Amino acid sequence: TWLNHSRLTANIRHPLQLNDKISFDESADNDFNVSDLSPPGDLLIPVDTDSTVPAVRLDPYHLLPDEQNPEIVIYMDRALGQWCIERLVALNTAPITLNENDVVEFGGQSWQLKLGHVETVTRQVELPKQTLNGLDFIFDLSLDEEVTQLKLRTPEQTLDFHIRSHHYLTLNLARYRASDAGKGLDETQQGWVYPEQLTKDLGIDISYLNIQIHRARKQFADQLHNSYDAQHLIQRRAGRLRFGGSLFSVYKGQQLECELHDMSCGG
Repeated sequence: TWLNHSRLTANIRHPLQLNDKISFDESADNDFNVSDLSPPGDLLIPVDTDSTVPAVRLDPYHLLPDEQNPEIVIYMDRALGQWCIERLVALNTAPITLNENDVVEFGGQSWQLKLGHVETVTRQVELPKQTLNGLDFIFDLSLDEEVTQLKLRTPEQTLDFHIRSHHYLTLNLARYRASDAGKGLDETQQGWVYPEQLTKDLGIDISYLNIQIHRARKQFADQLHNSYDAQHLIQRRAGRLRFGGSLFSVYKGQQLECELHDMSCGG
């Protein structure tokens, strides 16, 4: 083996740098160029081999082809250890698990899933998994209910999720859950609401509601570095939705409106 046209000594490690040349004979015609030093990862590869479109490196949660006009959602279900796909054509579309070499369609193009097959010796140590029940959500809502900010308190830090339109959806789901808690409903029964009621409350259609759900989940996955199950932020069951957190406070105009700790909504 040659590195930058210098023959390597057996059993000696040689750290690679970008643009290094690797070859397995003395001919300069058979060089391999080091173009990327990223760790192994899972990719969506364009099926069209003549395409100049780059591969998509998969993070925990993706809205594809982009967040503004998504057609599909691909996310890692950590409980299953598999990638899942949902199409945004309907709210209750069930997720489908993906296996290596499966082909998905979006953006007018076909893409094939290629897994990184990270070896044990190079696998990064995962952060301990934390559950939603250990996280404290703090919603700040303006008096006119036009602006919603979210902060999330973890055992280690407080994270600012800033002002986003999808926080208003999450906040309203939290209101339902706190209201049911105040009625004495069991935890498993709290907060479940039909999408039709949500769209009426929020003044949006079902399609936009579905996009907002996935935008909320994606931000959750992006900010919390893979150690949380983003798909459980907004849960689904039997055609209904609910907020997955069990610790939260909602402030409207800086006044506490409701919380779920030991108290519930005051109305």
